Amino acid sequence: MRNRHVKQSIPSLLSEIRAKLALCNNDISKLGPPCDTNFQQFTLINGIATKYSRMAENSLNGNYRGLNKSDMFARKLIRDGLDKFCTTLQAEGPVKPFVTCTAEAKLILTDDGMTWSEKLMKDPTYGWIRQVIGSFRGTEFPGDLNPLVVDFLWRKQTTGWRAIAEDALAEAESIVERVNEALFQIVCSDDDLRVNLRDWLHADFQKASVDAAKELEPAVLNTHDSLEAYYELARWRFTDNAATQVIERHQLGPDGPLRLFSPQYVSEKLYGEQNEDALSNLVGENPNKAQKRLGLDSERRSLEESMKRLQAFKML
Repeated sequence: MRNRHVKQSIPSLLSEIRAKLALCNNDISKLGPPCDTNFQQFTLINGIATKYSRMAENSLNGNYRGLNKSDMFARKLIRDGLDKFCTTLQAEGPVKPFVTCTAEAKLILTDDGMTWSEKLMKDPTYGWIRQVIGSFRGTEFPGDLNPLVVDFLWRKQTTGWRAIAEDALAEAESIVERVNEALFQIVCSDDDLRVNLRDWLHADFQKASVDAAKELEPAVLNTHDSLEAYYELARWRFTDNAATQVIERHQLGPDGPLRLFSPQYVSEKLYGEQNEDALSNLVGENPNKAQKRLGLDSERRSLEESMKRLQAFKML
């Protein structure tokens, strides 16, 4: 009679144990794979790097399949930023706005008894150029132009280029940082490990920004020194030298933040006996987490054993 009652209660007991076991397994899963040994630690970090590297490469190549957040679309975001840079440089680059063909035509066509040259001098930019030419008069022959005039005018007209380019570079760095954060959220669900990884990579990530800033400096100066007759040509050249190449080479290139963290990088930094301490410090479990894992493993084994006994008793 008693055995029959026990057998009748077995299904509900099994259901309760299964529920507890599922909860226990879920808690263990949240802890991630164990990282007690150097091999386990290296396997974990190398797996994260492999997944990150693959997603980052797709993000940079414009292959957004599998990337479910717009913050991961690196190439699109960078191109949008460069489009903004070009527009800003065109609109705000010259200190004195150049006169368009349409505006010149309107000035010349007015019937006010003035010659066409007198009409053009009414424009502030033409007036400014005339004033600079007058202030630089020296020993040149009549009709000639003091060579310093062109240098002065171009340097004045491009005064704002540096600040605009620096803003574009800062925007690119911000985009790369956002993409990095979004990718790491996907490839590393362990909050503590993710923080450790990003801290570990920070110095090499920062190097890309420092190198880009260093390259921007001569790019600005060299563009000044090699400016020729046409501002538009010079502007496009500057856009390419000071922004596109700098950003592409340092922020998106092989040593940039999005391509730096890879299996090869992990192997170079963490593989081998000489790097065991560094690997353990980066990936090794803290004592509280390790203790929690031991407790959950013990609970899981106890639940699994209870389930086996109940199932065996049910068969009697």
